[in-house]
Amino acid sequence: MGIEVEMMWQRWNAKERFWCVVFLLATLSLITAANTWLDMETERRRAERVERIAEELRTAIQEIQAIQRTGAESTGAWDIGSEVTGAQTLDSGNPGTEVTGTQTAVAEGQTAETGSAKTKAEEMPVHPALMRKRESYEELLRLEVVYIPYLLRQLEREEEQMGRILAYGITEIGKLNIPPDAWSNTAEWKELWNASVARAETAVPSILASEDLTEAQQAAQLIALGAPAVPLLIEEMKSGEGSQACMIALTILLEHDLLEQGVSRAADADHAEPFDAAKWRWWAERYYQEYAGLAVYFH
Repeated sequence: MGIEVEMMWQRWNAKERFWCVVFLLATLSLITAANTWLDMETERRRAERVERIAEELRTAIQEIQAIQRTGAESTGAWDIGSEVTGAQTLDSGNPGTEVTGTQTAVAEGQTAETGSAKTKAEEMPVHPALMRKRESYEELLRLEVVYIPYLLRQLEREEEQMGRILAYGITEIGKLNIPPDAWSNTAEWKELWNASVARAETAVPSILASEDLTEAQQAAQLIALGAPAVPLLIEEMKSGEGSQACMIALTILLEHDLLEQGVSRAADADHAEPFDAAKWRWWAERYYQEYAGLAVYFH
C-alpha cells in the first residue's frame, strides 16, 4: 500500500511539474507578445508624431513664404514705377510718343516681373530664425534623440525647403558639431551627417582607450561627437565595459530621453551620480535597439 501511494505521489508531482512548465512557457509567450506589441505601437506613435509635425511645418513654411511673396510683389511694383519715371526723364524731348510706348511696355511686363518675384519668394529659403515662434518648430526641437532616426527617414522623403528645416532640427536635437554656415543644402548636410557617424565610429573606442585623459575629459570629448556616438556608448554599457565617462556622456546627450524613461540622470559632469554598471547594463539591453538608427549613413 505504501509503495502504491508513493508511486501515485510521484505521478502527481510529475503532472504538477509538467503543468507548471506549460504555465510558465505560456506566461513567457504572453509577455513576449505584449512587449512586441508595445514596441510596435511605440514605433507607430513616433512615426505618426513626426509625420504630423512635418505636415504642420509645411503649413508654417507656406505661410512664411506667402509673407515673403507679398514683400517681393511690393518690391517688384516699386522697381517698375522707378523704370517708368526714368524713361520719362530720358525721353522728355518727345513725351507724347516714345514715353507712352515705354510705359506700355513696362506695364505689359509688370505681370512677368510680379510672377518672377513670386517665384523667387517661393524659392527663397525659410531660415529657422523665422520658424522659432512657430509651435510646430518648437515641438520639433523638443523631440528626444530617439526620434532622430524617424526624422532622418522623413528628411529623405522631403523636398529641399522642408529638408533644410528638419536638418536644422536634427542638428540641434542631436547636439551635432555642424555649424550652420558649413552647408547650404540638404545634400551637403547629409555628407556632414555621414562624416559625423564615421568620426564617432573611430573616435569613441580611441577616447575610451586613452590613458592620458581623465574621465571628465573623456566625457567631454564623447559629448562633442553628438548623437552618432550614442549607439557605440550603449554597446559599451551593454557589454559590461561601460565607465563613468560613458555614463556622463549618455546622461548629457540623452538628457530628455532619460527623463522620459524615468532613469536618474546627471545635470553635468561635476554632479554625476556614482556609476552603477548593473543598472546601466540593464538600461542598455532594454533600449539599445531604439538608438541603433543613429549610426545610419545616407547613400
